Amino acid sequence: MAEIMNTTPEDIEEIKKKRFIFLHKLYSLVDGVDLKDCRLNAYEIGDLLGFDRSLTSKIWIYLHREELIRRGAGDRVSISHKGIMEVEEILSKRNEPTEHFPSLNVTYVGGDMISSQVVQDSPGAEQSLIISVSDKKGLSKEIDLLKESLKEYELGDEHKLEIQAEIETIEKQLTSPKPKRNIIAVCGKSLINIIEIALGSAIAANLLANMPQLMEIIKQTF
Repeated sequence: MAEIMNTTPEDIEEIKKKRFIFLHKLYSLVDGVDLKDCRLNAYEIGDLLGFDRSLTSKIWIYLHREELIRRGAGDRVSISHKGIMEVEEILSKRNEPTEHFPSLNVTYVGGDMISSQVVQDSPGAEQSLIISVSDKKGLSKEIDLLKESLKEYELGDEHKLEIQAEIETIEKQLTSPKPKRNIIAVCGKSLINIIEIALGSAIAANLLANMPQLMEIIKQTF
């Protein structure tokens, strides 16, 4: 009760800012796409933003209750369609608050947001990080090699379906005119986790040694 009584308007404003920073980071990691399934770990996102686990927990639980994010197994999350609309509303109406967040000119104290890919004051700038043609070819070869290599191992039906789903999402991006780096990184990270669980870290490391380009994209994103 004492903690509640000591909460100031400034404290409330600060937590609202951090909620938006978290939601926007999630938005940027999936490139503003509602992927339906939840692949990102909420606490890993919090770590990227310098939030401690207690703060991250309060933030993502709030966002989930407000239906701005989806919750999957454990701490896995993804942005919802409602969350996407809220982020895009505040980005397009920079001086106006939304139902859940302060205006952008308040949120971006000092003109820069933690880990943001938003290009300040550049309405026509490209916000997405696009994969180049040469990168597409290299990644396609790596994915084809991974699929062939996985045929040598016995995988349970559940892991097989999960791996297939991630690979198909990456392949869809690679056939797109503008494949999004963030989506490929998210799927790639999830793919690594599934392979490690299904086959063990040693085998996973051996397989992933043949995928330097994918690993670099993941490293740059996370």
